[in-house]
This record gives sequence, structure tokens and C-alpha cells, in this order.
Amino acid sequence: MKRTMKFILASVVAISLAGAAVPASAAKFLVVGGGSTTGVYYQVALNVCKLVNKNLKAQGYNCIGRPALGSVFNINAIKRGLLNFGVAQSDRNFQAYNGTADWKGKAFKGLRSVFSVHPETVMLVARADSGIMKVSDIKGRRVNIGNPGSGQRGNATDILKIYGIGMKDIKAEGLQQGGASRALVDKKIDAFFYTVGNPWGGGLEISNSTAIRMIPINALLGAYAQGLFPMAVDGRTMWFSPDRRGILPLDGLHVPRRLRRVLRQARFRTTVDQAFPAVIAACAARPDGGETWIDAGLIESYTALHAAGYAHSLEVWRGERLAGGLYGVSLR
Repeated sequence: MKRTMKFILASVVAISLAGAAVPASAAKFLVVGGGSTTGVYYQVALNVCKLVNKNLKAQGYNCIGRPALGSVFNINAIKRGLLNFGVAQSDRNFQAYNGTADWKGKAFKGLRSVFSVHPETVMLVARADSGIMKVSDIKGRRVNIGNPGSGQRGNATDILKIYGIGMKDIKAEGLQQGGASRALVDKKIDAFFYTVGNPWGGGLEISNSTAIRMIPINALLGAYAQGLFPMAVDGRTMWFSPDRRGILPLDGLHVPRRLRRVLRQARFRTTVDQAFPAVIAACAARPDGGETWIDAGLIESYTALHAAGYAHSLEVWRGERLAGGLYGVSLR
């Protein structure tokens, strides 16, 4: 399952100019920041300006799309008044507005989202001959995480953190995507992270020069790291993040006398990670055959996490019969 997000056009309402004396000609220039000249964001900036100029030229507007360094750069440039608009990922927009990540303690409450363009996918692309089959295989390898100021660099950092991989564990490069694609073909890097809308034409161009492999990134890990919990509702996977969480404190746990007697009789035995598929299947089953929030898609995703060493199960057996159990996810 791939991690998916949207990127949106971000703008700031220039309230501070309300009483300023601004020449009419200067006020009608609009500058939109995109990304690298070979990327999608730059094309978005150019085409937004094309539409603006087509429809508002009679009113004297002149919109110019500029290449830039990406989401973080664009948001900061808007804040400094260097850009009127900028193409930015929605997660970076959210972080800037709320004062987290690159904007920790410096919330940009003047930032506004104008419209959403299309969803994006965070991908890890490797040379087929690199031997990289899963995320953890990038340790010790040359990996492009994106240029400073780009949203994809933040996404790459998030994924590395989720998988327990530090910057010291890889040979990180900070190239813009055009340079990263060329470096992969030229065997100067082994893999790169890329946040992009699909279908992605650049991937076809790379594959015409060298064989590549798309490395799976499990979305559940990213969701758990952000405090999100999935549930299947009416055939769709919904994500929940309740303000109040249920916690079972083990300090001072009271075991009733009757239960202690049952435990001493050794009627049951416990194991760990010995029957994960059976445990999650039993958790999903309902005696009345009704709907359950654990559907086949979630079972598949959790089972993949278990195979990767992130999801675990505790089994309770009575003889050879599975009498109970539970499962969960560990980010460590």
C-alpha cells in the first residue's frame, strides 16, 4: 500500500497591504512558484499563469510561473512576499499553518489554500540491479532524498524515521528530481524517493535507459506514526484519530483470586508471533456473520507488516485450539 497525499496551490492573503500605496501596475503582477524545470510543479505554475493571463489579461494582470525549489521554499517565499502563489504539498501546507516540522514554533497563520490539483504518491525507486527489494535494504546505499526546500525531502525523512533508518545509515544525496533521474541511470545513486502525481511519465523515460524497481512502502506505518487508526466502513478504509485514547495501565494491575487459580492450573499457554494470520482472522470474525471493521484489505496490510517485523500477535491456546489473542503494531 502506497502512502498518498495531495498537493495544493498555496497563497497568502496580503492584509498588510490594505492601506499601502501600491502602483496599479505593480499590484497586477502575479508570480507563481513551481518546482524544478523538469518537474510537475513548474508545469502547474506555468499553466495556472496561462489560465490567469487568458482570462484576466483585459484587467491588466500579468502572471508569471517561475521554477523554484519546491514546497517548503515556496511557502517561505510567500511568507516573505517574494511569491504571490506557490505550488505546495498539502502536508507541508498543514505543517506551516500549524507551526510544526520546518515551521516548528513559527506558525504561518496567513497562509491560505486556493485549490487542490491532484493526489500524489510517495515512491521509492531503485535500480533493478541494486539488490534493493525493500525499504530496509537502502542502508549503506546511495539514496537521493530530495533537494533542501522540497516537500519530497520531508516525505523521505518521514519514511526513513518510520522504518528506523537514520541519515547516517545511508549515503544521502540532495538532488532535484531531474538530477536524481540522471544519476540513477548513470549509476551514481542506487535509489531515490520521489513525491509525484501518477501516471508519472518520467518513470517511463528512466526505464527506457535502465531497469528499475518500485519498492513498496506500507501506508499503515506512516498512519500509526501520526496517530491514525484504520477501520473499514461501508467498503472503504477510513482513518480515525480520536483525541481521547484508551490505555490499559499495567502498573498496579489486580488479578482476581479466581483468575490466579485458573492460571495456576495451566489450562492455557501463550505464544508470541506464532499464528498472526489466525489471530487477525479471528478478530475479524463475528459470530452473527455481520459486518466488521477488519476487512480483507486491512488483513492483507497487517499481514504484510507482520512479515516485515512491525506487526505482532499474542496467542492464547487451550490444547491445540486457539482460544484467544490480540495483535498490534510496533514502530520500534
